[in-house]
Amino acid sequence: MLVHDGDEVIAYLKREGRFVDPVIYPATVRLISGFENAQTQRIEVLRWISVQPNLKNLLRIVLTHHAILKMSIKPTNWEHNPF
Repeated sequence: MLVHDGDEVIAYLKREGRFVDPVIYPATVRLISGFENAQTQRIEVLRWISVQPNLKNLLRIVLTHHAILKMSIKPTNWEHNPF
């Protein structure tokens, strides 16, 4: 499921608004965050998640511009040069 901002992330995880139907919007096991130009919002969402007992096992992956640049310059032959 693709959501567009931190408010939608929280609504999805809380099952509120348009995300109330678990058949259409199943529970998630991972959150990949890449909110462009919204670092404050990303931090607020991660803080909110950290205090939710039912989300303690949620895998959180945060992509930053720096991480994306590093991933884009990796060699294509991973066997000989993994880093």
